[in-house]
Amino acid sequence: MQLRGRATSGSAVVDGARPRLPPRVLQMLAAYAYHGSIKVAAECIGISHQYGKNLITISHQRLDVPSTIDAFRELGWLTTPSQCHEEPE
Repeated sequence: MQLRGRATSGSAVVDGARPRLPPRVLQMLAAYAYHGSIKVAAECIGISHQYGKNLITISHQRLDVPSTIDAFRELGWLTTPSQCHEEPE
């Protein structure tokens, strides 16, 4: 999967509830979600590893989340079951 050029996802704004993320931040998040590595994602979109880490940090700040997994959830890119495991009987 090549992620060079335009961002591969839509706006981070849903009903005005979230701040808009710049296209480059969305592109980096999409590449990171696909490749699972900031270093590989940054390489894929043609930026330095440090700039990739900076873009991930920007996403955390703008979305007010502590982790990238939480950023993915905020963007609607990741859903999890409401109950992770069954209760013991």
